[in-house]
Amino acid sequence: MNEIPIGILAAAAGAIVAWLWRGSLAKAAFAPMEQQLADKARELETLKAEHGRASELFRAESERRVATEERLAAERRSAEEKLALLNDAQQKPSDAFKALSSGGSETL
Repeated sequence: MNEIPIGILAAAAGAIVAWLWRGSLAKAAFAPMEQQLADKARELETLKAEHGRASELFRAESERRVATEERLAAERRSAEEKLALLNDAQQKPSDAFKALSSGGSETL
């Protein structure tokens, strides 16, 4: 009769040992994965920081480009106005000369 409780205790002890052994195997199997996870977490933080810096550079470059385009448009408008003034200044003497020329030929 004592054999049954001893058998149950032996089976329970064996189950506990097997459970502990399985746990240690699982820990051993998960240790590299946990290290990889920690490495990937650090890599993610590094990439987030790089992304932040790249975004800031992109924003600054976009602002600089917009300012340059606005300055270029203003310079083009100024150049067009100057060209119009030059053309007008060139046309007025030409018109005056033509008027004088045509008026002088009528008197002859």
